[in-house]
Amino acid sequence: MCKNEFKLYNRAALYFRLFCDITKAQSMEKRKTILYVDDDADDREIFRYAFTTIETGFNLEIAVDADDALKKLASEEIPAGIYIDMNMPRMNGMDLLKSIKSNPDYAGMLAFIISTNSDPIYRERALRLGAVEVFVKPNSIQGILDQLKSCFTTHFEIGNIRMAS
Repeated sequence: MCKNEFKLYNRAALYFRLFCDITKAQSMEKRKTILYVDDDADDREIFRYAFTTIETGFNLEIAVDADDALKKLASEEIPAGIYIDMNMPRMNGMDLLKSIKSNPDYAGMLAFIISTNSDPIYRERALRLGAVEVFVKPNSIQGILDQLKSCFTTHFEIGNIRMAS
């Protein structure tokens, strides 16, 4: 390889690395979405209210059941995380989690289970299937806010979450 070819090769390699870095940054920006899956309309609205009450820098998408979640995952950018209600008709949250975690396209997506069931065996099963954390549904908006703040601080490395003004 002559000197000019070597320079051209190095320049092309540099541009390729820069392109990859820019593409990766754009991809991470696009993934700043959380998908919330729950068949209960009241729970969806309460979660939406709590989510928009704090400043996370993430967008919220809502799915009304597991089938809707799978359609959204297949047709939109893969979110950074998914919150899954455990008790849903047709396909429950555990089956949805299993389906998601068996697909390598969703390997980087964090999955969180939300349930009224506090049984440790149930929790261990969800963690074995790939859930990052299992939350017991709180009975207050403050409880949801506390869970969200803890989750974003721990799993999405957002240190200073504030209440939206």
